[in-house]
Amino acid sequence: MSESGGFPVPTRPKGPAAIGTSEGASVTDTPQYSRAVDFAPIISTADRPTTPLASLMLPFRPPSPVPFTRLDIRLAKMVEICHPNYGSDSPMILLRTADGGVQYLIAYYACCIVANNVWQEDEGRDLQNADGPFLSTSKDPSDRITIPSDDLLPAGRYFFHVPSFPNGDYPIVPTFDDWELPAEIPLPWRAVESPYKRPGKEPPPNMARIPSRCYITDYDDGVQSAFIIPRTEARWSTRNLSNVTFDCCSPNEWRNKIPLRKDLHDLWNRCFLTLVPKPVLNKEKTYKLVTHFTLRGYPFPSKETFALYHNRIIPDLGDVPACILFARFAWSIFNFGTLALFERGQEYYVYALVKKVKKKRGGWERKYLMLSESEIRKRFRDEKLPDSVKIHGSNKRRREEEDDDGCSTSDDTIRDQYYSPTDSESSEY
Repeated sequence: MSESGGFPVPTRPKGPAAIGTSEGASVTDTPQYSRAVDFAPIISTADRPTTPLASLMLPFRPPSPVPFTRLDIRLAKMVEICHPNYGSDSPMILLRTADGGVQYLIAYYACCIVANNVWQEDEGRDLQNADGPFLSTSKDPSDRITIPSDDLLPAGRYFFHVPSFPNGDYPIVPTFDDWELPAEIPLPWRAVESPYKRPGKEPPPNMARIPSRCYITDYDDGVQSAFIIPRTEARWSTRNLSNVTFDCCSPNEWRNKIPLRKDLHDLWNRCFLTLVPKPVLNKEKTYKLVTHFTLRGYPFPSKETFALYHNRIIPDLGDVPACILFARFAWSIFNFGTLALFERGQEYYVYALVKKVKKKRGGWERKYLMLSESEIRKRFRDEKLPDSVKIHGSNKRRREEEDDDGCSTSDDTIRDQYYSPTDSESSEY
């Protein structure tokens, strides 16, 4: 305490005055406290090294360079595959030449799926096999194609033939809901399957509730769990996945999920990209699971998205069964404009899911039918649903405003997209 009875007033240490301070009292005559006094020794600037230290701050940088400045010409060309019994001006399947051509396996299995799982082991490569389905350059089966050595179909028009049906009049499966998962999955999808045999029902560490790194980019930030078979297909899953080694038949099963970065998750939900096995050149029956851009309609993802993420190798999907990957490929064919045949005002021979009449409790079965274009389009939005599960609405309409993942959609984005006639509105991707 000072003689006046107050607290001692700190004095400025000897030495030069601090920058920005005065030697005398302040204008308010209040005590002045020296910064850092009694806390750190005063270091003279003369003691500092003359060589400037490198800054730890990241330098200012411009935005990342764009890989492409123009739309890749490969995205502008198409492979059209027609049904021989319908006009060639309305193709059955439309595929972009995203690889400088269309991978033959993608075209072959897409057609076989739509024709009700008619593939054979030789995949149409054996020219001596007169019973298996194949592609030709005209309606005449004698114009059968020879598979290119690089497995890429050039842009152009082709016809898909199924010899087991007389006069080439094979039925078409109109929607994913009408399609049935086969008991035997094609070899390319089985070849890229790598299941873990884990005891119990718990997911492996990389598929825990918190997503791991994105399977496409290997990013750790902004990663979400993406459904392989969308939850909108819950009814289809119940009918088709009962024999799969799932803990349950629900799409919520953890083996039906993969971690994706949020922007790619959005493209995945809209089917701009999917995962397909592609052959490794010069290695017979050897395949790599890669990303593939599929959507034919506009708006198409930007040119840089294609440059960055097309044909990215997916090294290991862990416990995801081959049948789930194959079902996702089929879903991408049925749902987003690839199946383009039903655009003419005529009748079509189809193999479709219909409600049983004789059973009191209802039920569903598949039958061969002749349906007009309007009848086919109507069944895409039909409000009749399987009566095995009570639901409160239907989604026989185009999605508006937002999808269930919170991704903004519009009619332009999802045109040519149809939803299965037996799905619940409460489901989501």
